[in-house]
Amino acid sequence: NDHYLAQALSRVPDKRKLIILASKRAKQLAFKANPMVKPDHEGQNHLDVALHEIAEGFVDTEAVLLDPKEKEQAKE
Repeated sequence: NDHYLAQALSRVPDKRKLIILASKRAKQLAFKANPMVKPDHEGQNHLDVALHEIAEGFVDTEAVLLDPKEKEQAKE
């Protein structure tokens, strides 16, 4: 959905990071993670739901983008 994409870009202006973030979150949703927003309609695709979550500020950008090794290094 273009509306969610525009809103998500305002939160994550780096397109590369947004693509990675949205695809990781969409994958989580595909593997039965609970959505943090109500889908607009039944059968809405995972990517649109992920963009909606990002646009609303529900997805922790840094937590999703960092892999486990990077998280450990960031703590040190």
